Amino acid sequence: MKDKALAAIRQYGMIPPGACVLVGVSGGADSVALLHFLQRSREQLGCTVVAAHVNHGLRGEESDRDERFVRALCERLGVELAVTHLQNLAAGAKASGRCLEEAARDARYRFLEEKARKRGAQVATAHTMDDSIETTLFHLARGTGLRGLRGIPPVRGKIVRPLIACTRREIEAYCAENGLDYVTDSSNLSDSYARNRIRHTVLPPLREVHPGLDSVYPRMAARLAADEDYLGQAAAAAVQSCRRMDGSWDAKGLAALHPALRYRALSVILAGRGWSASDVQATLLLEHLRSEHFVLELSAGRYAELREGVLRLYEKMPREPGWELRVGPGEFALSGGRTAVLTRINCKYSEQIEKTDRKLLKNALDYDKIYGDLVLRQRREGDKIRLCGRGVGKTLKKLFQEAGVPADERQRIPVLADGVGVVWVAGFGCDERVAADASTKTALTVQIAEGNYNEK
Repeated sequence: MKDKALAAIRQYGMIPPGACVLVGVSGGADSVALLHFLQRSREQLGCTVVAAHVNHGLRGEESDRDERFVRALCERLGVELAVTHLQNLAAGAKASGRCLEEAARDARYRFLEEKARKRGAQVATAHTMDDSIETTLFHLARGTGLRGLRGIPPVRGKIVRPLIACTRREIEAYCAENGLDYVTDSSNLSDSYARNRIRHTVLPPLREVHPGLDSVYPRMAARLAADEDYLGQAAAAAVQSCRRMDGSWDAKGLAALHPALRYRALSVILAGRGWSASDVQATLLLEHLRSEHFVLELSAGRYAELREGVLRLYEKMPREPGWELRVGPGEFALSGGRTAVLTRINCKYSEQIEKTDRKLLKNALDYDKIYGDLVLRQRREGDKIRLCGRGVGKTLKKLFQEAGVPADERQRIPVLADGVGVVWVAGFGCDERVAADASTKTALTVQIAEGNYNEK
């Protein structure tokens, strides 16, 4: 184990001379062996070693037992130790919709990285080759690309994994040779976790079928990592070539990329904004990249928009500039090349409107019931309408939500209002208060031409 760990440290430049290394210690065999090895090798490596332990508080007395064990181990080895206790981890995971294992891992890494940052240290974790193989199999079963198949990287930012080339058997042998005790996390024995089932029921027979697995896996993982690194660099260069001066991207250029780069380029774009570059979000963008126009909510309050061949990302969708027109019978130009056509008809409703065009029925107002001036505008907060035949009034916000109108399109829908309130909404019709009926003598019809809500 020692030789493999030293070789990995040198190969990947994990611990430069003079470095401070913060070792995450759970008390299990892997982390105990790593701490002991680094502390014994600190002069050879020219580094300082400190340790950190996270008490997740999830296993009651067993969690406290682990903490006591790690404290005693560090005292015996002469290693400085930092400990933290996590509170309400299970409740927090449930509230955020994440699994407990994921929430615990994230909290653990936050603590380690915070302590390392304050000390100017690197974080060393005790991930082994077994962990990496299990990760590859887990990702393979779930569906993944090169990044998932390569397993656990030896180095990720400030996090290093000196035992990544060592098997669990080699680590347990190291502990036995050096008289090192360790504790066993009872949750690692349960097959209720997918990774444990892979460890207990998949990996052992796989090693029987392919005895050379431990020899060939590191080479395969290294090749896949090299391929992924190359494609990642190519994707970053492609994104740069498609980037526009205003920070948006040429969607046609992105769509024209080789399929191997297209998905990665979208992930690079998302990550560059500090957003999640998850498979779901990048795939969602990929599916719509050849569309003429789309607006996607990728996560809460974060949007991607493609319009006129340009891809833009927004923390919050910008609203169309406010507009308001005082109108009467005639034609009025609106944004987006649309035209509002208001036509006054001096005849009985039933004798002309119905004969002219039945589609105008829901867009015909009784001119004599209109109060004050007519204004054509965007919707406003609190706007309401009682549509003919609906019986119950609704806010326009609720009306649009129920109709499935995308949030970014709602401000583009023309609204006609008089001195009392909203009398008509494009695509939905008239308010019951002013709707034309059999007694109407003068009607006013409203049409929007050449828009998304064409009533022509």
